[in-house]
Amino acid sequence: MRHLLRAVVVGAVMACSTGTRVEKFAPAHEPAGVTLRLRLHYGRGTQVVAGELLALQDSGILLRDSTRILFVPNDSVRYGETVTRGTGLSFARKPTGSTRERLRLLSRYPGGVSADLLSSLLAAYGRDSVETAR
Repeated sequence: MRHLLRAVVVGAVMACSTGTRVEKFAPAHEPAGVTLRLRLHYGRGTQVVAGELLALQDSGILLRDSTRILFVPNDSVRYGETVTRGTGLSFARKPTGSTRERLRLLSRYPGGVSADLLSSLLAAYGRDSVETAR
């Protein structure tokens, strides 16, 4: 009887669903990554950039805005937030730890961007190279 009760309880717990459901998670309905808005700081100036989050790299973030493929160095980031409905993520400074992992999973290429893939992306958007945010 005790084993039966344990099996029922475990089965009930396993059947429960927590977190966001796929029907309400906008990125699950499109092939693109989420839109990320970053406030950057360079010397005495600041800049805001926004675009599709393509991938996270060790030294920065790869974005695609309307006209270019953009690399944002980690040390330039002062604030960031996802603006795609249902993602709700914000961070101060460069993303680290669980924030970095969540961003990686929300990106279009969570496994990273190889040199061949980057070449294909640049060709697809009519660009010769990746621009670095300045």
